[in-house]
This record gives sequence, C-alpha cells and structure tokens, in this order.
Amino acid sequence: MKTSAVFQKLLFSAVFGIVCSSSFAQVKIGSNPTVIEPNSNLEVEASTPSRKMKVDKTTGQVTIQDGTEGSGKVFTSDAVGGGSWQNITFPATSLAPFSTLMTTVFQTMPSSNGPATYTTVIFQGENSDAANAFNPASGEFTAPSSGYYIMFGSTQFDNTSLPGTPGFVASCLRLYKGTTPFAQGCSLNSVANAEPVLSASVSNVIHLNAGDVVTLKAAGTSTTGPSFGVVVSSFYGYKIAD
Repeated sequence: MKTSAVFQKLLFSAVFGIVCSSSFAQVKIGSNPTVIEPNSNLEVEASTPSRKMKVDKTTGQVTIQDGTEGSGKVFTSDAVGGGSWQNITFPATSLAPFSTLMTTVFQTMPSSNGPATYTTVIFQGENSDAANAFNPASGEFTAPSSGYYIMFGSTQFDNTSLPGTPGFVASCLRLYKGTTPFAQGCSLNSVANAEPVLSASVSNVIHLNAGDVVTLKAAGTSTTGPSFGVVVSSFYGYKIAD
C-alpha cells in the first residue's frame, strides 16, 4: 500500500507537470482568451477585431496589429508614449527641391569692360523637381517652404564660337535672392594671358522664406567683343533644415 501510494503521487506529479507545461506553453490575454494561434507563445487581443500583439513561439518575432500597420512603416510613439506604425519621413537634408539638366545651349551675354553686368543663366530643362519649384525657361527657383537651403551653380564660359574669339579677363557667377546677391565665385586671368575658356562655380547656404526667388547669374569681362558665352551650366538646391 505504501509503495502504491508513492507511485500514485509520482504519477499525479508527472501528469500535473505535463498539464501545466501544456497550459503555460501559450498565453492568451484579452478578447477570446481561449483561442490562440498555433504558432503564438503570447497573444494580447483587443476587443476591436484583428487588433492584437503576439510573439511567435519559433522565431520570437513580435507582431503588433493596431490598424496602423503597413509595409515599410516604423513603430514610434507620440508625446505621451502611445505607439503606432508610421510612414518613414526622411530628414530635410534629403530633400532636393530641384536639379537642372546641364545645358549645352550656347547662351550669349553682354560683356563689359567696366562694372560687370550679371545676366540670368537659362536652362534647357531639369533632372528632378518634386516640388515644382524651378522654372528652367526663366532660371528662377522659388522656395516651396521656409528653411535653410544650400544652393549651387556652375558654368563654363566659352567664347571659342564667337567672332574674334575674345579672351576672358574674368568670369563670375552670382547667386541672387530676388535682386540681392548673396554668393559669388570668379575665375581670373591676367589681360596678357586672357583665355577664351574659363569656368566658375558658386555655392552658399541661405535662409529662404516660402516664395523667395533664387537665380544664378553670370558676368564676364573679355578683351574684345561686346559679348561672351556660357555653356554646360548646372544649378541645383537642397533644403537642409527647417
């Protein structure tokens, strides 16, 4: 009898352990507490249908379904710690309002032996312009929103196709906000060694309000001739901060 009682206790303990092991292998909390997906170790289900948090028993992957989930989203919190899935928003540094095509059209501009006369560089088109902020035909970039922008322009000054092939004493580029220049880049030659081809570039960071207009303008001083030409130009801008 004593041996039988011990055996019964051992058998009960084994069966209880199996039942407990089976019972606690999966845990379900919330709505439908008796129904759990076969591959889940843990499920917390809301009263709203199809909204739950679960942990996969094999991979350990956590799945959160709250109605905001979607491909490529990130889980983030609001000001009081409430979590939800949100689309990825890139920082302002990745926003390129516009990028021009490099124009190969020869643009003739008035030359000056005195104070430089700056003329807006015109473009054939553009590579990208998500904000529809640049007008290639007028050479005007209009800021789509307020913030800090880095603006860049470059061009090749080339007089080889003009009569007399006038050489450059100087070639300059300026960035203008409205009618006010805010950056300048120049290439210089001595008059004795004036070349028919020069290049220049200019860049700067500036704060723009929405609607402000930025243009790239060129000026050149040549030894002969009333005009000069620019070719292979580029102009682009990036918003880097609000």
